[in-house]
Order: sequence, then structure tokens, then C-alpha cells
Amino acid sequence: AGPLPAPAVAGIEDVVLDGQRPISLAEFWRVSQGQAQFRPAPSLAPRLARCRELLDQLVAQRRLIYGVTTGFGPLATQHIDPSLTPALQRNLIYHLCSGVGTPYTPPETRGIMAARLISLSRGHSAIRPETFFFLLECLHRNLIPVVPSQGTVGASGDLTPLAHIALAFLGEGEIWEQGRPVSSGPLLARLGLAPLDLLAKEGLALVNGTSAMTAMAARNAVLARRALEWSARLSMLYAEVLQGKLEAFQPEISRLRPHRGQAWASHRLCELAQGSQRLAPVEDTRLELTPDGGVNGNQALLQDPYTIRCAPQILGAVKDVIDQHDRTVEVELNSVTDNPLFFPTGDGGIGPTRG
Repeated sequence: AGPLPAPAVAGIEDVVLDGQRPISLAEFWRVSQGQAQFRPAPSLAPRLARCRELLDQLVAQRRLIYGVTTGFGPLATQHIDPSLTPALQRNLIYHLCSGVGTPYTPPETRGIMAARLISLSRGHSAIRPETFFFLLECLHRNLIPVVPSQGTVGASGDLTPLAHIALAFLGEGEIWEQGRPVSSGPLLARLGLAPLDLLAKEGLALVNGTSAMTAMAARNAVLARRALEWSARLSMLYAEVLQGKLEAFQPEISRLRPHRGQAWASHRLCELAQGSQRLAPVEDTRLELTPDGGVNGNQALLQDPYTIRCAPQILGAVKDVIDQHDRTVEVELNSVTDNPLFFPTGDGGIGPTRG
């Protein structure tokens, strides 16, 4: 039936990031695996700058903006003087760095970073271009923070794992180096990178979203499709071992029960069955009679067991669930998950904020 699809392309490829073009799950997978890198489009920096300009003007107008000129959560009623903004943003990171447990693997954390960059690239989070491109540079250099896998704020988002990423780039967390965690401050200094200095909204922009759960779901999307392909191949191997019948895999059957997944499974199983010397072909079956005109009670079963002949129905149902999962996750991956959101007008003018 041919080799399995290659897990990734060889070498490094570019995935254009312009804040508008949707990033596919396959592109995301390659970035998370370190087999591709984001290449910022020329239009990306101006997009980020327009949104930042809007925030700066709103702050200058002394507008109430959640997490910028106010506190967080139940402290949102408290006004924060703009001069205290850097301390507010940094203290938010400290407050949220409470994760525990086994760290995410570097590819998983790369995925979280990639998902956050996609969200921020949309230009509605008011992050400074220089902060965004610092994060992008760290991803390019494979500077991957050590992030505990347990601890989040549930429906409010993945604030805790994202805070551990931010902490590392503040020079106070840990980063993987040759498979072991090292202090991020000295490592950044050795590489000539100054740690982040967060200004208004930037701490909130880095942590206030669903980038960890989205990254895990997006990676699982690719892994689930590989598992489905393996299941189809092993189902056909099982049928060959038991000398199963091709009849149950025929597309005519699925056309009478037209679930998309089942139709795919029938087609794929028929593809895998091509050239088999062990599977029984589709043919008429007649009663085997004894010499005295009776019916031979020892003839082979007319149909295979469920474990063989129901493979299209079982694999098809799984395929339908995976397809629905992938549609939802791809929308989420290309969404802006943040609060508050800013809406600069296209000509560089001032638009509203929503939170």
C-alpha cells in the first residue's frame, strides 16, 4: 500500500505570517516541530504599530482600559496611574507563574509560542512591534522556555503556562538548552538578547488567551490523522491475515449510507486492498451441496466477523469526529484570544476598544 506519509518535510521552510492569512494545521505542526519558521510579511509591522498607536492615544486620553489603566479581575475598579504600568504588567506575570508538574516538551511549548504569535499578529492586542519581533526571534533561535504542564485558569484562558513563557523572556525563568533547563537571564545575555521590558497591556497580551490548549489541540489534530491512517492499514492487515472478503469495503455500500467519513474509509480500504493475494474477491456465492443433494454444513462463513467488515463504519465515524475537531481548532488557531481588544481603523485613525 506504499509508505506512510512523511511526518514532516526535510529542512526548514517559511510560513508567511501577515496577520491576515490563515495558518493551516499542517503549517502549524511544522513550526511547532522546528521544521518551519514564521516569516513576517512587510505589512505585519505597520499592522501592529497601528494598534499600538491606538492604545497610546487612549491612555493619553485617560480612558479606562481593563488591565491597562485599571487593575485585574475584581480589582478592575481600581485606577492605575500610567506611571505604574510597567510594574503592573510585570506583577501580573509574577502572580500567574504558579504552574507545577512535568514540563511540556519543547515541541509542545514551541506550539504554544506559535499559537500566541498567530493571535498577536492579527493586530488587535496592542503589543509593540519590537516586543512581538523579540518573541519571534526567540522562536527562530529555538529559545524554548521551561513551562509546567499543570495549572491554568480554565475557561478564562491559559494564563499560567503563558506566564511561564513570558517570565523566561523577562530573564527570570528557565529555557531549555541541550535538553536541560538553564536560567534564562544569563542565557539571553550570552546570546546578546536584552530581556523584555513590558509596557502598557503587554503582559496581559502575552498571557490572556487560549494558546496552550489550542496548541495541544492543533498538534493532536495531526497526530490523530496519523493514528487514523495507521488504523486503516492495520485493519487491512488484519483482514489479510484472516483472509477476509472485499465485499464489505465496496463503495456502493457507503453510497447507501452516505456519511462522509464512511465513504472515505471505504475508499481508503479499497486502495489499501489493491494487489492483495489473500483477500477474497467480490463474487457470487452458491450453496455447497453434498453428493446426496443436502446442504454442506461446514462451508465457510458467508460474511466476515464485525471486526473486519465493519471497519468502514468504525473508521468513518472517527474520521467525521476528526474533521469536526480540525475545523473548530483551525478557526481557534487563527482567532484573536485576548481581552481587551482594540480596533484601529484601516487608514491609521482611531477606533474603539472592546473588552
